[in-house]
Amino acid sequence: MKRNDLIKHSKRDNFPVRIKETLAKRCGTLCSNPDCCVLTYGPQMNPNSSVNIGVAAHIEGASKGSARYNHNQTEQERKSINNGIWLCQNCAKLIDNDEKKYTIDLLHEWKRKAVNRAKRAIGNKKILSSDLYQPDSIVVITRQKSTFFPKSQFMKNNMQFAPINIIPIKVNRTLYNPYIPIQLSHNPLPPRTNLLYLLYQNQGNSIDEKIRINLNFQEPAILSTKIDKTNRVQIIEGGDLGSSYITFYINEALPKEIQSIKLITKLGIIPEVTFWTKNQNNSDDIFIFDIVYKT
Repeated sequence: MKRNDLIKHSKRDNFPVRIKETLAKRCGTLCSNPDCCVLTYGPQMNPNSSVNIGVAAHIEGASKGSARYNHNQTEQERKSINNGIWLCQNCAKLIDNDEKKYTIDLLHEWKRKAVNRAKRAIGNKKILSSDLYQPDSIVVITRQKSTFFPKSQFMKNNMQFAPINIIPIKVNRTLYNPYIPIQLSHNPLPPRTNLLYLLYQNQGNSIDEKIRINLNFQEPAILSTKIDKTNRVQIIEGGDLGSSYITFYINEALPKEIQSIKLITKLGIIPEVTFWTKNQNNSDDIFIFDIVYKT
């Protein structure tokens, strides 16, 4: 192979300096791997200098033979900001050593979450003074198609039990010690309905305030609503029989507090959920599960 061919074969479509700087700034100069999140910029011993352990990594490879290389990309697409993700040097090497595990879709998801985290952190010291991917306030929604539990079924050592499957519908990250309610009853649900449990959970050690949770079913779906502690939770919009949406408001949530709301809804509809708190602003820490009772 000629020298010119070698040079052509090894050509990398590197990011311009301005794109590297923008990638770093858009995630707050933290590694975008949600299991890492290390700070990549800091001081040197020299008071006039700083150190950087971050790199602008290519989501789809920079050259032929590199991880996740896409031969259909143009040179401009390959070195554009859309194809970049800011990582620490360790994580940049990690994603290239196992491209089957660290896929293009996964890296785009890391990037999206890192940018959203930085957006929430601007002017909000709580985001960066606590565990970056374990915010205190979460919303857990469970959906049961059946709660019916025959009295004579599943006896063991004179005790009744029921085999249950918890199936994730929407889970953005690993949950730590969540409360997931399951209701079993000798009385079946009304025909063609779900039991929907919504739980706001303050898993942290600080008070959260002005919590607002909205469920939108996109069509008439709500048959009934029950709030366990009416003095703590208010329905401020929707929620009537036949409503397609409902909005809950909690003025203040104490550390470790859980608020439970129960709805009977039309069968098979998964609501669109939005969640806002004073501490976290708009949050995507919304987790939806199907609870399947195996008869």
